[in-house]
Amino acid sequence: MIETVHITVLVSIFLVASVAEAWLPARPLVRDDRRLALNFGLGLGAMLIGWLPWIGPMAAAMKSAKGQIGALRHDSLPDLSWTLEAMLAVVLFSLASYGLHRLMHRFDLLWHVHKLHHQDGQLDFSTGFRSHPLEAILSSICLAIVTVLIGFDPIAVAAALILLQALDLAAHSNVDLPARAEALLGRVIVTPAIHSRHHSANRLEHDSNYGNGLIIWDRLFGTYSGRRSPDRLGLH
Repeated sequence: MIETVHITVLVSIFLVASVAEAWLPARPLVRDDRRLALNFGLGLGAMLIGWLPWIGPMAAAMKSAKGQIGALRHDSLPDLSWTLEAMLAVVLFSLASYGLHRLMHRFDLLWHVHKLHHQDGQLDFSTGFRSHPLEAILSSICLAIVTVLIGFDPIAVAAALILLQALDLAAHSNVDLPARAEALLGRVIVTPAIHSRHHSANRLEHDSNYGNGLIIWDRLFGTYSGRRSPDRLGLH
């Protein structure tokens, strides 16, 4: 059931992004079939290996539910509905991903893993799939730790992961949102314009706007650098 919902969401985002990129492109793209094959191939490879970003947090959630592990499972706390848990999971998963993302830009060893994502000289929906398997494993471990500490329900974890992945893929799309929508959505979530700055070839610019799904952490911790389109994408 969860896998069906996940695949349905991914296909829906793909279709919407494809239409939006053709209708409201933010930048002209040069067709490059090898680039698209690499981007989608990396994403498909991660899924074939075992849905890498899902393994850790989902396993941790099932372990937590079975053993009543985590802060939310304490007898002194009231039971939360799975929807409230999912909302809390979105917030905390986004924070954890933000922290991991900053570390990947900070330390050379982690940057050598993460830079594969930044080597794409263009930016569109397919770039969201362009990740090193080791990065997916690190993300999986990071979110699993959060899941165990809090004790999230498996359904809440699945819902949060689906939503954050959908937002992340949408943020990579080559779509120029209407100014009003951009201003409104950009207060809370990572929009394509905001994330395009993170993919700038200028190191000072791509060391900012680290948010995954939510932009609130960049605003809170001083790493938000606006939504001005970079002069060049990728790496020098």
